[in-house]
Amino acid sequence: MENDGSVSQRLFQSFMRFRRLKWMEQQDSCCRPSDIRLLFCIQRGQDSNESGLKISEISHLLRVRAPTVTQQVSGMEAQGMVERRTDENDKRVIRVRLTNAGEAVTETARKRTHAWFSGLVKYLGEEDSEHLVHLLDKISEFSIGDDKL
Repeated sequence: MENDGSVSQRLFQSFMRFRRLKWMEQQDSCCRPSDIRLLFCIQRGQDSNESGLKISEISHLLRVRAPTVTQQVSGMEAQGMVERRTDENDKRVIRVRLTNAGEAVTETARKRTHAWFSGLVKYLGEEDSEHLVHLLDKISEFSIGDDKL
């Protein structure tokens, strides 16, 4: 992309600066952003199913392949953040749940994420924050329809 000062070029540069912010990594957490997303996903799943989620369910929710989730769950299990349990109703099924340590990390990440976005709203103001939400929603709509390019 040429650096011609056009609106599309400036928009591209803004997106690249935003990408480099790595705001999730600024949380001083023991986990990568992808690990935090996994923990949040498992926690949400536990809210609807106390016994936990199957790898395939996590894969579907995160929109990543099951082998990727399996590898990530193994890493989080080694850190003591999640545990695998055999399903009580079907012994062939393995379910993934958060441990107490995983719950604690998830709660800390939730608080820090909320604080970050609250600070952003305070910095931008309510009106600009609402406008940003509207624009981001429009970007999502545009991205969903790949035929627009």
